[in-house]
Amino acid sequence: MKRQLGLVSNDLHRRYTVRCDALSVVCSGFFDSIGLYDPPTELQIRLGREWLQALDMAHQAEIPFQSLSYGEQRLVLIARAMVKSPLLLVLDEPTQGLDELNRDRIVGFMSAIEARRHSTLLFVSHREDEFLPLFKQHIHLKLNL
Repeated sequence: MKRQLGLVSNDLHRRYTVRCDALSVVCSGFFDSIGLYDPPTELQIRLGREWLQALDMAHQAEIPFQSLSYGEQRLVLIARAMVKSPLLLVLDEPTQGLDELNRDRIVGFMSAIEARRHSTLLFVSHREDEFLPLFKQHIHLKLNL
């Protein structure tokens, strides 16, 4: 089941404190680990670089993850979730805490994923303005006290 699921959440972002570069973070997605404990294969490295390229971050592959901006870290975590081509990509508040530039980058990337039919997206947000035309269904939860 884990192999078919990609996840990006604030909790994962907060827990990713291992010292490694952006490419290693992306490649850790193949192992569903925080950090790399086994060396990735040549194919895994190539795929990791391709996902960084898709996010216009190939030039930052060797930059320490902790040195990247918060928004860039979130983009790297999305690449980490996508590197194994999951059937389901769960983005739990992926734009929380981001500036508009990085928020727009994430939204644009989601549109690219949807256009290529890479994965089914489950997008969770508290922001009404993040409901995008690419979303085919929308569930609005309302708390009545």
